[in-house]
Amino acid sequence: MRRSLHKTSYPPKCQLSGNSESTVWTPESYDGILDRYRTQRVLLIAALLLSVASLVWVLHDFEPEKLLGEIRAMHWWWVGAAVIFDILVYFLQGWRWSLLLRPVANIPFAQSIRAIYVGLFANEVLPLRTGELIRCYLQGRWSKLPFTVVLSSALIERIFDGVWLLVCMLVTMQFVNLPEIYTTIGQILGVTVLAA
Repeated sequence: MRRSLHKTSYPPKCQLSGNSESTVWTPESYDGILDRYRTQRVLLIAALLLSVASLVWVLHDFEPEKLLGEIRAMHWWWVGAAVIFDILVYFLQGWRWSLLLRPVANIPFAQSIRAIYVGLFANEVLPLRTGELIRCYLQGRWSKLPFTVVLSSALIERIFDGVWLLVCMLVTMQFVNLPEIYTTIGQILGVTVLAA
């Protein structure tokens, strides 16, 4: 006997038994998975196209000769130090984030760093610092914590950053005569941090 083959064939029902309940896979389940896959693929392609378009716009008046001259004049010891301290900053941020979440969950240090770096890379291609929300989503998913709890910890982080920025600005103002606009920005920042 010959069986007719369709373009897309599904098993009528495939039952997977779990601990307390069973999951039944139907054609509609497969269609939902395929729709989500297509949506993710479209979003990825859109993000890549947006990134390429942004690069073309930024580099439209790029002068390679000028860049090569600046690279030759660089002090690479300072560049290396900057790279090391930049990485160290995000390691410290991961450690601080794990400490903030410790009352509700014991978050591994490496996991916090992973979420932070995913958020940083997302900020490079997505607008409005969307990476901040992405890192909170990943941290909550990996740690089985509510998104609101993780988002609150990220907001507390930003308040701490604002406090340190305000302290550094106040110290700088004691030794450097800053323009009036910077003094005004510092006052606005101070009021915002105190209100938060």
